[in-house]
Amino acid sequence: MLNIFQGKHWYRINGFAAGLVLVLALFWGSVSAVEVKVTVEGVEDELLKNVEAFLQIAQEATAGDLTVTRMNRLHAKAPDQIRAALQPFGYYGVVVDSDLKTDDQKASQWRTLYRVTPGEPTKVGHVAFEVTGEAAEDEGFPRTFGVSEGDRFVHSDYEDAKNALLLAAAGRGYLDARFERSRVTVDPERATADIDVSFAAGARYYFGPVRVEQEILDPGYLERFVHLERGEPYDQNAVLKLQTSLYDTDYFRRVEMEPVLAERDPDTGEVPLRVVAVANKRDLYRIGAGFATDIGPKITFDWTRRWVNRSGHRSKVELVVAQKSQSLNGEYRIPLSDPVKDYFYIKPELYRLDTSTRLEETASVDAARSSPWFGWRRVWGVQYRYENYDIADESEYVNELVPFVELSRTVSDNPLYTAKGYRLKFSLLGTVEYVGSTSNYVSATASGKWVRRFADDYRFITRADLGATWADSIQDVPGSRRFFAGGDQSIRGYDFEDLGPRDPDTGKVIGGRYLGVGSLELERVIEGDWSAAVFYDFGNAFDPDLDNEFMQSVGVGARWRSPIGQIRLDLGVGIESDDTPVRLHLVIGPDL
Repeated sequence: MLNIFQGKHWYRINGFAAGLVLVLALFWGSVSAVEVKVTVEGVEDELLKNVEAFLQIAQEATAGDLTVTRMNRLHAKAPDQIRAALQPFGYYGVVVDSDLKTDDQKASQWRTLYRVTPGEPTKVGHVAFEVTGEAAEDEGFPRTFGVSEGDRFVHSDYEDAKNALLLAAAGRGYLDARFERSRVTVDPERATADIDVSFAAGARYYFGPVRVEQEILDPGYLERFVHLERGEPYDQNAVLKLQTSLYDTDYFRRVEMEPVLAERDPDTGEVPLRVVAVANKRDLYRIGAGFATDIGPKITFDWTRRWVNRSGHRSKVELVVAQKSQSLNGEYRIPLSDPVKDYFYIKPELYRLDTSTRLEETASVDAARSSPWFGWRRVWGVQYRYENYDIADESEYVNELVPFVELSRTVSDNPLYTAKGYRLKFSLLGTVEYVGSTSNYVSATASGKWVRRFADDYRFITRADLGATWADSIQDVPGSRRFFAGGDQSIRGYDFEDLGPRDPDTGKVIGGRYLGVGSLELERVIEGDWSAAVFYDFGNAFDPDLDNEFMQSVGVGARWRSPIGQIRLDLGVGIESDDTPVRLHLVIGPDL
């Protein structure tokens, strides 16, 4: 019998009921969740991180669903899990003292403590390494294993050394390479690990004919992509490079590379390479929307024809409609010696710009070649341009034939959000009177932007835009070739193209023959993808025949790192004007 006291009365329960009460009490304690604080002492840094990753009790304690029964079971397993976590780092004589107790103040709170004594790290003992097959006579093949006697034995280093052998074999044409034996024998008492590796490289393969199976392009055109010399040792890196170059053309949505080992020539060792390229959709249509304070909201539509004919020509038409500017342009591209990077293009364009400073309407056609040049992108060609413009009280139209050359380079660790990178661009163009033009001038520009992250949470961003036009007067320079300042990408705090030399009679901005604008910006991460910035912009457009001002602005900004690039909101304040203008700028897009 069991006596239970409740309130002022005792109740007598028979044996069966008493047993039931005890079972329910034990059951309730085993299923109710408890709080567990897990502490590991004796290891730190990467060792501690790996221990925490292996410890189930630590993971389930974080989830908050541990019961007393489950906690005790995992606590018993913890020493073995800690030893397993430290073995990849060469610690095989690990001693673990564990302790589990409840909090004196609250029974549902528990504490576990694991004192870890890693012991001496295991050293690499004897290394037995042999290579069999044709690689044994290949002087370019590794002659030693990637770890040496006396090194601290780290399992990942051992696996890296094995992978390095496989990569070396693939790079030198040993396509049948495999490990006949790879064994590590650990002696905990001596704290040594003996390594025994036998690598069977097999026969060496050489490039045979390359067979490209596709349906959209002439075989002769595709031969320009293939730079694999028949009879050269088979190189997997060269195969991957060919695969990447075919992908980069955008002609194909899938490219598969397969050496046909069954057709290996027994006399020469040559093996054919089978390339299966599946065509992409011929036409690509895209529509997008954006916003920039300089031009307002915009809608973009473009149509790309990935290949026009079997010679790999491609075309593109793009329509951009914004509040202050509209454009319709096309491009017809003809691949040259390097089909991906070297091409000739014809680019017609209709363009209209309407700002508080000027109204410009142009029609132009560019014919140019774009190609790589010592790490730069070089474009040189000629442009025919008709322009009709209104600036202040000046209304003119211009026909001109303009030879030009451009050099540009962009280096970035991440094109959307750059921690380290820069871009540079230089251009030179000019016209000669009576040779397709109505005036003489030569114009040169240089622009650059540099981004560098430091102290983890900070980025320093600086940019500069320089320009110079040699002409008898500003009236000899068409409106689109004149320099202006102000706006999102210039001096924030002022409206787009609101700065520059002014007409002495009307006081309106008419542009200048020289440009010098710079910016300094410091950005700091606040939390997650959000950051804040402070900036200082300075400079202006200038002309020696007119009055000139050096303009400055300061401001603060908010940044959000979106999937399409940073969204930048800046509040700029002009500090060189009597009315102290304040302007809000919004720009969406990548850093460089």
